[in-house]
Amino acid sequence: MKTNMAFISQFCVGALLLLAASASAQEQEIECKDVPTAVRTAFQKAYPNATIKDCAKEVEDDKTAYEISSTEGKTRRDILYYEDGALIVVEETIDATDLPKDVQQAVSDVLADHKIELVEKLTRDDTVTYEIKSQHADVALEIVFDGNGKVLKIAAAGAEASPAGEEGEEKSESGGEKDEDEEEGGEK
Repeated sequence: MKTNMAFISQFCVGALLLLAASASAQEQEIECKDVPTAVRTAFQKAYPNATIKDCAKEVEDDKTAYEISSTEGKTRRDILYYEDGALIVVEETIDATDLPKDVQQAVSDVLADHKIELVEKLTRDDTVTYEIKSQHADVALEIVFDGNGKVLKIAAAGAEASPAGEEGEEKSESGGEKDEDEEEGGEK
């Protein structure tokens, strides 16, 4: 499952253009004392040993949501809640060696020449995905993998993530751009 670096570079340019054109709501830092009681209570119950670093307010699915950023030991965690305390998503840093084996292999294949800067595990409902932030030359990427190592999204770091291949790139079954041999019917 080798991904053509030209695909990644072209995708980054497209993602940067999407970022520039994006008018999506940004999160707004707020004082943690302004977080609703239901959110603070849900956070404290789930993470009693965590230290809160900062808080933010944003819109998620047209509803007001609150993010609490915290640390617990070496783990950095961002938890997003609706204002009634209902959990939306948990993002937590993990070591690359803690990724499932299929995801480790996919990261090795897709980002072979990249420096891995951050690995996060995202849990939304019962779905777990893994976000890898990497750097290669002047290109910073965020790539999201499912638990089986399939690329779900690729974006320039800081951009709104788009599904892999949405920019009109032709994709092979492995999720990477087809190379000339595949397009001409040759074997890989």
